[in-house]
Amino acid sequence: MHGRNFVTHSAKDWETSYTNLLGSVAINADVVEATFPADVRQNRTGDDDVPCFDFNTNICVLGENGERFLPAVTKKKLFINSMMAELIWFLCGDTDVARLKTLGSGIWNEWMRPDGSIGAGYGRMWRAFPDTRIVHESQEDEFLSRGFSVEGELSDGGIVVHRDVDQITNLIDALVNNPYSRRHVVWAFNPAYVDDTTLPPCHMGFVCQVMDIEGVKHLNMKVLMRSWDVFLGGPFNIASYGALLHLLSQLTGYKANRLSIGAVDAHLYLNHREQAKEHLFSEEREPFTPPTIEWNVEEGSGVEGWKKLVSGMEALEGKDHSDIYTVEGYQSHGPLKAPVAT
Repeated sequence: MHGRNFVTHSAKDWETSYTNLLGSVAINADVVEATFPADVRQNRTGDDDVPCFDFNTNICVLGENGERFLPAVTKKKLFINSMMAELIWFLCGDTDVARLKTLGSGIWNEWMRPDGSIGAGYGRMWRAFPDTRIVHESQEDEFLSRGFSVEGELSDGGIVVHRDVDQITNLIDALVNNPYSRRHVVWAFNPAYVDDTTLPPCHMGFVCQVMDIEGVKHLNMKVLMRSWDVFLGGPFNIASYGALLHLLSQLTGYKANRLSIGAVDAHLYLNHREQAKEHLFSEEREPFTPPTIEWNVEEGSGVEGWKKLVSGMEALEGKDHSDIYTVEGYQSHGPLKAPVAT
């Protein structure tokens, strides 16, 4: 199955989009009757799955009265503290697994390297995307003015220059000062570093768009997934990027509007089929109204507000994140546990 788009227009009903997406992938996995079920696929994890191509979910996160709805699933329990701990970890540019555990999440334990990190993963690329070049010595002043430093000299008159690009800070600055640009891009998948991380980024990158609606700036976000475990990873990723969209909204002063996630390879693991059936068909699992989220930043404070917030994130010493954000009104049904494919 390929080329499906699942859209909801009411933030309160956003979960319908995810449920429809999960149901469509589940059809391929024979969770429900299918006319043309896809072939089971073997993959690197050892847990067989059934794939779909080009699946997209497009949801609204803005309530009718301006509420900042967090797209957290309610038909099963989402561990919001763990999800937010990972997002904070990314935003701090961290890759140390022990630090993530301190913040209240163990979701990267299985991918920890001997040095205790995940390697050059999301945090590294979001906050310090490496940029190394060889240029002629006559260009030294130009590159120094752009934030590069000289790392070495070559015998032919060339010099090696390097900088780390803070994509998140640059994004916030650009959204504030050049809102209608079409270059609001943050990229996590660096082909040169695929072998230097235990799990190359599944959510490869995201793009933001600012558009005027009735004279008011609204902020949209598109996330590109190269690989999407729709039962376990799906709800986590949707909520995480929803929270990030609201953070950018508050820092810029624009209204968070729509979140779209596009998956090249959306798949359901065969050992998740029974849990997917429960999620989809249990009459007891009717969705609740989604919770709201508020980040502890001054509205429209831009880069300065971001720097203050990230300093607070870096100073966190435990699972209590209440100085950083507040989530209110989360009500859900019980968890649906499933094995993680590693």
